[in-house]
Amino acid sequence: MITVLIRWTDVIPIGVLHGSVEEVANVEVIKRNITIREGRPEDAARILEVQKRVIDERIYLITAPEEFNQTKEETKSWIQKIEQNKRETLFIAEYKETIVGWLVFQTNNRKRLQHTGSLGMMIAEGYRNIGVGKRLIQELLAWAVESPGIEKVCLGVFR
Repeated sequence: MITVLIRWTDVIPIGVLHGSVEEVANVEVIKRNITIREGRPEDAARILEVQKRVIDERIYLITAPEEFNQTKEETKSWIQKIEQNKRETLFIAEYKETIVGWLVFQTNNRKRLQHTGSLGMMIAEGYRNIGVGKRLIQELLAWAVESPGIEKVCLGVFR
């Protein structure tokens, strides 16, 4: 059994999707064509691009754009470390070969906390509130159930 723990520092308001029939139909096409897969080191530049765009919005993260200076090489190294740890994973959401979101699950090195891990997620503007995050979390939870030793999945939201 997996325990899911979500802790909010403040509630982030979720927008309501409004639009014309054509816009709503387009959203349905996008939703049907989002693919979820495991991240790879060669995704580093595209993951970093999403991260920078979300940080530049100055809404969802506590990191200011001027504080974020991660390089493609550092991101690639981070992904490689995740790949080497069987208790960690990175999932990518793609639409037409464009990364539109990602989710990372990382565990604690402390012995008494090795059964737990925390997730972080970023979804690019234009792909929010259509189920991309939900699909990423569903993929993570399915992975966690099959991963020996993972018993608790935690999420902290800061705003």
